[in-house]
Amino acid sequence: MPCSDLTERIEIALDAHGCLKRYRLRKQHCGRPVGAQALLLAALRGYDIDRILAIISDQWLEEHPAESSVEEFLTRKHLAALQSALAVYTGQRGGGPGEPCTAVSVRAGEDETVILVQLAVDLPTADIPTCALRVASDTAPSNRL
Repeated sequence: MPCSDLTERIEIALDAHGCLKRYRLRKQHCGRPVGAQALLLAALRGYDIDRILAIISDQWLEEHPAESSVEEFLTRKHLAALQSALAVYTGQRGGGPGEPCTAVSVRAGEDETVILVQLAVDLPTADIPTCALRVASDTAPSNRL
């Protein structure tokens, strides 16, 4: 049986100019990446916050076609997570307790700012085969010593 906690966390690092340095999108409970943990980083590295917030997913996918429906889904998911977290960070969206996108922490340093946001995912876990398979393989006996 898959876990019932589908909450995700995105950690975003911005450079001193407010441009994307890195990010990672992971499941909160098990820590596994959501697809590739930084699926869009190669394309978005160096984009400033306003440029990321202005991206329209349909237009992005026209310019950067996905190779499969799974990749398209993950692209949309990563883009939505980035945009939601940055909207909370900039105050364009609420990020308090109980919100779908909740600010966890912001660490500001001289060279970078790191934003951590929790994202609520409201899906029936039993209908997600990959979660069920992962849980089954994680609980299967291991032959390793």
